[in-house]
Amino acid sequence: MRSRVPAAFYAIDKWYNQEHYVEVWVEKEALEDVLAATACRPLFVGDKVHIRRIALNMPQVQRYNPPPNPAKTTDSRFADYQKKFGDESWELDALDPTVLVDLINRAVRAFCDADKWREAEDRERKGRRTLDSIVTHFPKVVEVLRKENQTRSGV
Repeated sequence: MRSRVPAAFYAIDKWYNQEHYVEVWVEKEALEDVLAATACRPLFVGDKVHIRRIALNMPQVQRYNPPPNPAKTTDSRFADYQKKFGDESWELDALDPTVLVDLINRAVRAFCDADKWREAEDRERKGRRTLDSIVTHFPKVVEVLRKENQTRSGV
């Protein structure tokens, strides 16, 4: 049975031809694995950075109803927070992981040219088929090269 491992791990940078470069940052280390699939390589070259908060905000708290925690009264910002939101706080990792990934995917897609993305996916599929073909035919190529080598060396 032939291995599909090379093709399974083949990927191209689908952001390469996009007008915008998007990174997803998360302050909670516990969520890094959940969000790994949405993340891009960490790189920035340029003079403009726009930061957009995706989650967690009050409309999301009201919609998804994550369990509340007591607000941290020892935090220097507590008084202002309490005036605005009360005595409760909510943790990002209390959201269902599928909800969080969906929020991020929707926010990222807003900066993505869908046609260019599909072109990149097509190139990636073609690359995977090429690798599959190489893996499929590699034993035959090795056999032909061995025979040719034996013929040349007179064995």
